[in-house]
Amino acid sequence: VVNGLSDCTSFQASYGTPIASNLASWIDQVCSRHAGEPTVAMYECANEASEGNSNIGPWYQAMAQRIKQRDPQALVGTGGGNNSGNPTTIAGWASGSAIDLISYHDYYTPAGTLGPRSGVFNSAANTANKPWYMGERGFCCNGGNTGSLTTNGQRLKTEYGLSLSGSGNASNCAGYLYWDFKL
Repeated sequence: VVNGLSDCTSFQASYGTPIASNLASWIDQVCSRHAGEPTVAMYECANEASEGNSNIGPWYQAMAQRIKQRDPQALVGTGGGNNSGNPTTIAGWASGSAIDLISYHDYYTPAGTLGPRSGVFNSAANTANKPWYMGERGFCCNGGNTGSLTTNGQRLKTEYGLSLSGSGNASNCAGYLYWDFKL
């Protein structure tokens, strides 16, 4: 719903609670417009939220509660970035009843592998009794586009298979999304 980065939306998170009135109005507009739409799989509270902010847990909860007021059947994920390697901290952000899923973004691992912190997120998901999902993984940074659709397809098949295997560091993984994937 909002963006922790400065390059995508005009709504920058302040991480205050209660939620700023202009942000609450934006949530109301977006979520009311899309409430019940079968094409909307879920909402994320933010893209690349500043999870180092001391108020991030209460802010995630306030955001998710506001979203669910407008779209009660919606799933809501954190939408967070890569700022913590502590499963207890991550589980704390997502422990409230309004958050359904924990998001993990990873761009910095070798192609064809699970992210290095997937075990941390898997442990956090187990503690919070909620699934995690790879909210972003992309053909950039370390590993990037191989330049071949066949090789890219093999890479995706391997990574999807590892993430959705239901075992090891992916035993609580519920999904996997690629960022900026193009054929």
